[in-house]
Parts: sequence; structure tokens; C-alpha cells
Amino acid sequence: MDRNLITTSTELAGYRIIANLGVVRGITVRSRNVFMNIGAGIQTLIG
Repeated sequence: MDRNLITTSTELAGYRIIANLGVVRGITVRSRNVFMNIGAGIQTLIG
């Protein structure tokens, strides 16, 4: 079992937190359709 656990919670039942690495931020990019992205790219190039 890996002893390096990562959580976004302030506590983890049964474990002692020994380090707080600070705020973590992220972004998720969701694509509806590959063909729509290609069409949008071509439209951007053409104007």
C-alpha cells in the first residue's frame, strides 16, 4: 500500500497530516465533439 496519500479534505480519518502543501488549483477542459473543434479552428483561420 502506498503511504503517500493526497486529499483535498482538512482531515483524513485514521491518519495524521504531517505536511500541508498549500492551495491546489486546476482547470478541466471539456470537448463536446472533435469535428466541432476542427470546424471552429478553420473558422478562426478564415475569419
